Amino acid sequence: PDTPVQFSFSGTCACEANIFEYNLDGDVDREVVLQIRNQFTERYRFLIFNDSRDLSPKLIGKIDLSNKYRPSDPVVLVSNDQAWLILQSQAATGSGLAAWFDTVYEVSDVGVREVASYLSEVRQAGDLGFPSKTFAGRLVSCEVRNGQAKLKVSYTVQYFGSDTPLFTK
Repeated sequence: PDTPVQFSFSGTCACEANIFEYNLDGDVDREVVLQIRNQFTERYRFLIFNDSRDLSPKLIGKIDLSNKYRPSDPVVLVSNDQAWLILQSQAATGSGLAAWFDTVYEVSDVGVREVASYLSEVRQAGDLGFPSKTFAGRLVSCEVRNGQAKLKVSYTVQYFGSDTPLFTK
């Protein structure tokens, strides 16, 4: 039998919930992604359910992550005839620095599996006359062959002097 998911919160939880729906596993039914965000801790829990119309929804996986400064909304990339769930997490933060990485997940009837991660954005504030810089990665394609993940990521680098763009490559 399926075990119900239990939550334990100490004190008050200022949580926000959102629902996203997409066919993530290639069958005829869509999956439902329930996003629960704790606004104070900036932590997220994603619960992924199958949404079969003739059966009760079944929990097929959960993902916990942390993300500061921006929402971690699910993104779906369709590549090589498969849908991939992408979630963003905080990689680093500090004075003048912020970095995020994206994790690619494969969803199937048997569960949710982490496929690969890549650095998706880094922002570094300039100081003492040095320019600010940002580089951003965008997943172009994803495939898994013989258990090995192959991702193609396109990166853009931008340099700024104050708020003026200096160049992009």
